[in-house]
Order: sequence, then C-alpha cells, then structure tokens
Amino acid sequence: MKLQWTFIFLFFFACQTSEDDTVRLPLNSNYLFIDEIHSVANCLGPDGRYVTEVHSFTDSTYTFKQDFEYREEAFHASVSENGIGYVLNPEGEVVDTLSREVVEMVRSHDFHRIQTRPNQFYSDFQVVEGGNSVNAVDKLEHPVRMIPDESQEVISSVMFWNMLDTSEVIRIDFTDWVESDYGKLVKKLRVIQAERDTFFFDYTQLMINGEEIKF
Repeated sequence: MKLQWTFIFLFFFACQTSEDDTVRLPLNSNYLFIDEIHSVANCLGPDGRYVTEVHSFTDSTYTFKQDFEYREEAFHASVSENGIGYVLNPEGEVVDTLSREVVEMVRSHDFHRIQTRPNQFYSDFQVVEGGNSVNAVDKLEHPVRMIPDESQEVISSVMFWNMLDTSEVIRIDFTDWVESDYGKLVKKLRVIQAERDTFFFDYTQLMINGEEIKF
C-alpha cells in the first residue's frame, strides 16, 4: 500500500464546544489510514525478560499478552469496544473482569496507537506556553504531557500518572523508529516508572492493517 508522504496537522477535538478546544499536533496524515495494529516486543525490566504482544483496532477493541521468563503464568487480557476489560485464560476464555484503572494501564501499552492517534487515549489538549509540549488528560482525568521531537513529525515522549499509584509518574520515551508507508513507527522505547524502574521494549514484529512492517 503506497501512501502520500505529505505532512499535515491532525486536529484533535476535546469537547468540540469552542475554538480553544482544538489543538494541532504535527503528525503524519498517513497515520489516519492505520486501523489494525499487531505488535510483539522483547522487553527487559528490573525483574528480568518478558515478551509483550498487543493487537488493537481503531474501534478500541484490544488484546494484550505478556509472557515472563521469571514468572510461570502469563498475563492475558482483552478490552471491548465499550471499554470493559477481561482477564483471559490460556484458552482465551474470560475468567475475570478488570477495574477501570487496570484497563487503562493495559491500554497504555498500545504504544504505536498512542504515537499515531493520541486522541484515542487523551482529551482536552492544550499547547504549553512556548509550544514545546502539549498537555492533556487521560480517561481517568489524570494529567498527561506529550513532547514532540525536534522535527515536529512524531511524539518523542509521553508522561502521565501511574493509573495504579498516582504518586508515581510514568514516562515513555520513543527512542528508535522504522520508516513505513504510514510514516515513522516506533521500533524501540523505554518506560521509566517513578524515576526509578526502567523497562525497555524492542519490537521484533509489527503488522499494520495486516501488512508486515520490515525492520
């Protein structure tokens, strides 16, 4: 699939009630063509290695799985279109429901969707004085800050409160990119929790709308 490489401003509407509610982020217009995202990343955290797999759609349906070298049981969850979260067993059967906070923590691992369509996660966008970052709120009404990179083509960092412990700040730094017909997509990132614990993600597989992105 070949798409044009023109950059335009994407408009994100928080409430659509006044002109002040519209904030422009300079993201690639081709991101709008992304519906399905399926990714697999090798990860390293303070406790050891694990693998994270995410499969999401623009209608907000989402599946999430983490397999750990240092823990016997994997964590497998899904989120429905209306935001209800479920714990799944190895056979994919529902065994429990997730709290709203855990749903948002699980969804916060949809890094490619956050990078390309932040308005699916955040609202009430406001440009910080000087224009070097954008403030917003997440679905739990917690503050979020996004920082574009120097080229103004992509979001380089996102900071937000830990959904499970609001005394902590989580920072996502997108550190390496792959070029695609849709624009730049994240290849590597790090997550810093409470300025203490660091988690590294290195993507080994990425499918966009069923098409493999070559690294």
